Order: sequence, then structure tokens, then C-alpha cells
Amino acid sequence: MKLNWVVTVFAAMLFSYVAKSEEKAMTAKADILRSTFGMGQASETIYSHTSNAPLSSGKFHKVGDMDVAHSEHFDAAKQQAEDTITFKSQDGKLKAYAKVTYCKAPAEARQIFYERLVETSMPLESYIKGHQVWKDGPGELCIVAGRFDVLKQEIGAVKFRLYFLRGNVVVKVASADANTDVRDLGVILDKKLVGTQ
Repeated sequence: MKLNWVVTVFAAMLFSYVAKSEEKAMTAKADILRSTFGMGQASETIYSHTSNAPLSSGKFHKVGDMDVAHSEHFDAAKQQAEDTITFKSQDGKLKAYAKVTYCKAPAEARQIFYERLVETSMPLESYIKGHQVWKDGPGELCIVAGRFDVLKQEIGAVKFRLYFLRGNVVVKVASADANTDVRDLGVILDKKLVGTQ
């Protein structure tokens, strides 16, 4: 009985140590990306997550020939609302999806923005090669990703992932296939968020 208790305590301490080490590594990666890509112009605007918000399911049903569907989640511990928005073709095939996270404050959103960027097992150097700042993109800071062609040593034309930050909101848009470029979807989501579309 005593041995089981000791093993349990040791396992809990080891798990805690590993979790803290992973968190430190993630923070270090986020810091590297922050210094590589910059912070963008920080806005203090707060966008609310309500049923009548511009990106709510009641106001946003279609983009071009794609149907839009929503699911909502609220994390009470973090006081964060997160919407998942899917974009499907007329035949029901998933073309892209977006995760829209409403944070309590813009400073928290900036931190989460960079944490989302480092949610990968890819080596950091390769990851940075495949991502770039899109200066005219949506939000206050926008990072786009194309597949890095090792033979050509360049980023492909189709941008399959996009992250942007606007005020207290972090948005990730990702394609579900190799041919869907998500830049237009990112621009549309940003325009809807700020109420200009």
C-alpha cells in the first residue's frame, strides 16, 4: 500500500515536471517566432462573442459556393469562447475550416496567437521557411503558410493555412485539401468580424 502511494506521488511529480518542460519549450518556440515575425500593430479593441456577433451562425451561412456551418464552445476556466466554422462545397466535401478564439484581452490573444503557431512537431527552421507575414492580409498581424518545396527552395503558391490576430480575437483558417487557398476566406472572416461585410 505504501509503495503504491510512493509510486503515485512520484508519477504525479514526473508528469508535472514533463508538462512544465513542454510548456517552457513551447514558450521558447513562441518567443522565437515572435522575434522572427514581429508583433504587428496591437489594437486594444474587444470583440464580443454573442449570438448576434458578425461571425455567429445566425448571420453567416454562405461564402461564394460554399456552405458555412458553426459549432461553439466556451471554456469556463479560461473564460474563452471558441467557434469552429466549416466551409463545405455544394456536394458536402469539407474545403476548409476556421477556429475563432475570443480572448478576454488583446494581450492574451497575442500570446495565444504565437502558441497556435508552434503547435507542430515540425522542426522550427523548416516551419519558419514555410510561413511568412502577409502584410496586406487580414487582421493586425497575419501569417500564411504554403508548402515548402525543398527542390525549388521556395514556398508554394497555394496558401493552405492562415493565422491572424485582431484585437482580442485569434483566427486560424486551414484548408482541408491541397487545392484550397485560404487567403480569401481569411479576408472574408476579418471583414465580417469588424463589420465591413
